[in-house]
Amino acid sequence: MKIFVQFLILFLSIILISCNPSSPQPSRKNQPVRPKNKMGSAPTSKNIDSARKASYMSSREKDMIKEINLIRSNPKGYIPIVEAYIKDQEAQMSQIISGKEYVRDEIKTAKELIKELRKTSPMSILQPNEGVYKAAKIHGIEGKKKGSLNHVGSNGSWPWDRIKKHAGFANGGENLVGGLSDVRESVMVLLVDSGIDGRGHRKALLNPQWSYVACYEVGQVGTMPHYWVQNFAN
Repeated sequence: MKIFVQFLILFLSIILISCNPSSPQPSRKNQPVRPKNKMGSAPTSKNIDSARKASYMSSREKDMIKEINLIRSNPKGYIPIVEAYIKDQEAQMSQIISGKEYVRDEIKTAKELIKELRKTSPMSILQPNEGVYKAAKIHGIEGKKKGSLNHVGSNGSWPWDRIKKHAGFANGGENLVGGLSDVRESVMVLLVDSGIDGRGHRKALLNPQWSYVACYEVGQVGTMPHYWVQNFAN
């Protein structure tokens, strides 16, 4: 019973929202409990830590950008990390009393992701941009104050509106994710993207057109802990 309650609490605590002009409309979903085990490693590429010297970002925000660039710079090389994630998901199946169908879907979708990564060519390493970061931060702070966070601002603005206003770029996108304290796991949930039609979060992460990125760690929004805003632009 204790395991079931712990699973249910964590299961209800994870939410994902994706938005960019070429992806489906924002969507929400619950996710299964994530493992605490470390997830594999991938060959590193030069310059993936592109935001490390950006003084306006926190260390964890820079870590998330590094993780995104690790995927983009070497999609095939990221496969071992996804495989380790699948093994962790499979290992927890015996501990789950209810909700196994969600874990099965996560595993199935992660295997689909591996097939896509095998066919995906390396993409540009995203660079930090203070204007894009400002757009993400302002939106995150607003959501924290009102106790809920989605893509539409209180003034009716969408991510690309905010990015254009604060950074001057004509094209932008956004991912929102909450519920997980670990940076890699937060990115992995978006990359796998089970239960989301069109895989909008994955498309945002793997969009070859992006040139700039910002990640803002919002923290707790309402009852949802560990909320993040990811903004992309070109």
